[in-house]
Amino acid sequence: MRDRMNLKLFADKVKSVPWEYAIVTMLLCVGFYFRLKGITTNHSFWSDEAYIASVARDLFQGNISFFSALSMPGVDYQPLHALIIAASFSILGPTEFAARVPTVLFGTIGLLFAYLVAKQYSN
Repeated sequence: MRDRMNLKLFADKVKSVPWEYAIVTMLLCVGFYFRLKGITTNHSFWSDEAYIASVARDLFQGNISFFSALSMPGVDYQPLHALIIAASFSILGPTEFAARVPTVLFGTIGLLFAYLVAKQYSN
């Protein structure tokens, strides 16, 4: 009798999982869409974005080394951001879109982590 109850609980849990994954996937896609739409319709950089993008461009073009970039004001607290944007420039070319794509990707991944943390602490 107890095995049947456990089996029924397991079956109910398995049935609910695909819907949960479908909803989370849909929300991630919607979040990605709106973030991507935001960078394609608004092309003006904020001052800090422009500064880090120019440092990343110099890193990409080989005008400065990573260690000299670390000594520049404003880069010392976000060196990984400049490196990731430089990598994006190497893949997509040095454009404003390429400078903002890593932020879109990490913002979308942040949505997933927020869901996983909420799921962990809500059960």
